[in-house]
Amino acid sequence: MNSESTFPNDARASCARFISSGTLASVDQAACKKFAEELDIVKVRELGSTLVLDNNLTKVSVVFPSVKSEAGFITLEHALDFGGGWRKELHAFHGKGAWNTVKPGIEELYRRNSDLQGDWLANLSEKDVEDAFALQGAVSLKGLVNGLRTVANEVGSKVKEIGHETVGDFIITEVERLASDQNPAAKLVESLVTNFPLTFRDQYEVNGHSVCLFKKAQLVVGELYHRFRNEDSRFNFKDGDELTAFIDNVICAVMRKVGIVKVSESVENRINSYEPLPKGSEAEVSLRAAAMVGVEETVRIVNASGNTLTSVELGNYLWGILGKTPDFRKYTRHVTKDTVFY
Repeated sequence: MNSESTFPNDARASCARFISSGTLASVDQAACKKFAEELDIVKVRELGSTLVLDNNLTKVSVVFPSVKSEAGFITLEHALDFGGGWRKELHAFHGKGAWNTVKPGIEELYRRNSDLQGDWLANLSEKDVEDAFALQGAVSLKGLVNGLRTVANEVGSKVKEIGHETVGDFIITEVERLASDQNPAAKLVESLVTNFPLTFRDQYEVNGHSVCLFKKAQLVVGELYHRFRNEDSRFNFKDGDELTAFIDNVICAVMRKVGIVKVSESVENRINSYEPLPKGSEAEVSLRAAAMVGVEETVRIVNASGNTLTSVELGNYLWGILGKTPDFRKYTRHVTKDTVFY
């Protein structure tokens, strides 16, 4: 793996430093080894690299006229891919979780403005969001609606400010600008984080440590890479396999259930009682950072044994396959409502 300082590598390193400093969460090395040895690597790789092609996971029911149109959609799709902390309220309101609320909502936005014009997104109202995401009258979900609107507004206004008409124009221009770079995937992550800070700057200062995860920015780049790499050379990023896992509350829960991530008794009690862990708090950052370290250590063990596995492949498997099985789905996930990162 490239050891150069890049946004994905900075995420790896910052999480490792933070966890090693002694926090509210830790990583069980023996559990990593056991989990690594039990993985069906062929299955994990196959499923972990094709989520974007699966109708039940991240693939959408939209026919796109061009690569630019679909790339713009994927960018907005994962900019708005959050709401996990509102799971209970969402299920109470209409029986769906966060992703199954967000995905059809983004499809509806696309139907209303298929170019995903910056000016249009910048001016979306809360009512527009409620209508598109079928959240009309959901008083208990006003915070989520406001978050979705705020992110859509930032994406639109920044696209305009940078000098582009549509989200697709922005992303294609950036991909082409980075074509000759040695780390195009990492630089595209950096571009997203820099240009859209509210939407993508998943970074915190905790106990004197700077900790970054850049979940959604890496998710955008990873989905673009997996979706187009075999049919459009512009997206076959040299460093596409060097992104980290996209750490959210599902992956955190899976890593806790398999025994890799350990948390303090107080944090465990807060999780099990659905007490929110505020964004950027020591508890929330410790939990996500430990999940990042646990994924990285498991991948290291797998690769040291002579197999080949990437962090993204394992992370996608944890989120989209293992995390969706009945035993794991009912395992309590931590709640963070004040974040737009997952």
